Amino acid sequence: FNEPDFKPFSFNRPGWMEKSFAYVIMKAKDASVDLIPEVRIDLDFEDGTNGSVRIPVVSPVIPIVASTNSTPRPNHGTGKVELTLDDRELDSGTLGMEILADGLGVLPPLDQLVPGWKEAFADSGFQIAEVDGLLDNGLNVTEMHDDLVNSSPLASPIVAKTERSWTLRFARDSSTPVSKNFNFPIVADGSERICKQYTDFDIVTLDKPIAELSLVDSNPSKLWQIIIGLAALFLVVKLFRSPAEKTIAVDHWKIPETLSSLSLLQYLQRIDQENVLQGSELADSLRKDIESVEIEYFSAESASTSQPLDLHQIAQRWRNEIKSDRS
Repeated sequence: FNEPDFKPFSFNRPGWMEKSFAYVIMKAKDASVDLIPEVRIDLDFEDGTNGSVRIPVVSPVIPIVASTNSTPRPNHGTGKVELTLDDRELDSGTLGMEILADGLGVLPPLDQLVPGWKEAFADSGFQIAEVDGLLDNGLNVTEMHDDLVNSSPLASPIVAKTERSWTLRFARDSSTPVSKNFNFPIVADGSERICKQYTDFDIVTLDKPIAELSLVDSNPSKLWQIIIGLAALFLVVKLFRSPAEKTIAVDHWKIPETLSSLSLLQYLQRIDQENVLQGSELADSLRKDIESVEIEYFSAESASTSQPLDLHQIAQRWRNEIKSDRS
């Protein structure tokens, strides 16, 4: 829709002014379409006596030709065509291009604006991708105001300024060697060609219609140099790497270094609780030794005149019993 402050202008009919309200882009479904039907608009006008009058305005029926053999769209309304090359995914064999054209009215198709785009990619060793190779992003109205009408003689009657864009994706052609340089295709006569290229996330405008592709060098000698360098790096890392820590076996049933009545009692109780002895006779004998230690050292009934227990002999006996059971 047009802007509300768009001013009407006169045309070759005395007493009448022309003002555009909207610019409609339509596409025929098939070749059977031959007429654009009328559009009825009810307009309210002030009659000068504090009243208003509603006048129905009907647009004329416009005959059109929607066949495939119709006259091609003119190129003289096209302003510029921007070609932006995207080789950031070239390592995976994909080369892309974004094409943006602007001009007056309905812009012609890509083959008419950039007639040699397929040949340009084929000469560089690429063919159109099978999936999403060509995407037509459609036509958009970008501008329609007084300045456009006054500055361009082609804008009478009202013709809006539009833009149309395409997204191209190409894959490597195994039958053709890939060129290091890409030559941008030419555009239609009367249009300005602007060549650009992606550099990481930036877009750079090129001085010449030639772009250098970021190809991976597949020279066999250089490939061997890379392999040898990686192998040398691996050996250096392996030589200077800290040796792996040795696993030290821990004796779970080692006799306490400082053997006392308390440490011996805890040692015997731990053997009893974890049930490491096989056979009920050994278990009963172990409990008798535990009881003897408790009575001797931790009971009020302890006989001071009795011969003291040999703590180390008791601990060594049960250490040997555990080793013999496990072997």
